[in-house]
Amino acid sequence: MAGAVMAYLYSSGTAGEFDATQTIQLTDAGGGPVSLTLSGPALLDDALTEWQALANASATLSETYTISRSGEVITIAATGAFDYELDGDLPNALGLAQSDSGSSSYSGTDQPLTYWSALAVDCSPAEYGDISDLAEYRHGRVDSHIWGNHDLLRVSLYLTASTEDGLRRSYCAAGKVRLWQDAGVATAYSATNPAGYVDGFVAGMSEPRTLEFDESIVVVDMLLAVGR
Repeated sequence: MAGAVMAYLYSSGTAGEFDATQTIQLTDAGGGPVSLTLSGPALLDDALTEWQALANASATLSETYTISRSGEVITIAATGAFDYELDGDLPNALGLAQSDSGSSSYSGTDQPLTYWSALAVDCSPAEYGDISDLAEYRHGRVDSHIWGNHDLLRVSLYLTASTEDGLRRSYCAAGKVRLWQDAGVATAYSATNPAGYVDGFVAGMSEPRTLEFDESIVVVDMLLAVGR
């Protein structure tokens, strides 16, 4: 089944503080630049929605804004001309130029390092992520400690050779991500919805291996730690 993986963007909630993936600056006929800073860490799509709301709530900006994603293309658009600037590493995270001016719409031309669509996603059954510590003392005494708050999900992502290379150095290769096992299922995983999406932390990622006689399909295995 076709699926996807999307990263969470970190935000400190304060402009200029750990400002790698949290702030967009906009200027239009009303004035600016106006800094739009996420209130906290957010999934990519949720971050785009929050930036849009912040732009349209601004008392300075005079245009109406739309900040959205279609597939792997992110667009910042408005009802009139405006300038934008992306702080920190947002150009790479969103696949847009660092800044641009004089237009009413800007769309990314590069692969955003926060979202990857997959030809197919293959998930194995979840495994317990518990860790045990067994201490043995004199006279056969044993003290056993078991702890853990997550399960481990082993996932295989089937990608085209042209898109695989950037995945393992992207925001989807570390930290918190959302995995869609089936892009057509927009609800979370549960016992009654086994094909739903899963939120977890990347615990490991394999080297790629190729399929097909022309090596046009690449498989990358990902290990997700999913909180209970």
